[in-house]
Amino acid sequence: KSGEGRQKKGDTYKETLGLYKQGLTPEKIAEKRNMNVTTVYSHLAYLYEKGENINIMAFISVADVTMLKEAVNKTGERDKLKPLFDALNGALDYHKIRLGLAMLKKIEVANEVDRVS
Repeated sequence: KSGEGRQKKGDTYKETLGLYKQGLTPEKIAEKRNMNVTTVYSHLAYLYEKGENINIMAFISVADVTMLKEAVNKTGERDKLKPLFDALNGALDYHKIRLGLAMLKKIEVANEVDRVS
């Protein structure tokens, strides 16, 4: 199979970003792209981590991020979603965990830069 019709991975993120910049909600992006809304949230988290101007706080509250940070500290987990979902007893949906982890990682990087400079 030649792979025709298949997008390169970076292109799918760019397409999500373009629709986000047009003001579409994650739900509308999912509908337009014929994909699961959780995938769209994952794209937005990835794009945010890569420095794109994504307003993560539109999708997750400070209280949710605080709850997630406590679960991260308790479990030591920073990448896998399932252990955090379990530690939170399902209180946060997977997409919120993904978004919150992106935010926490970016805060950690900023803190490291501050310590070094």
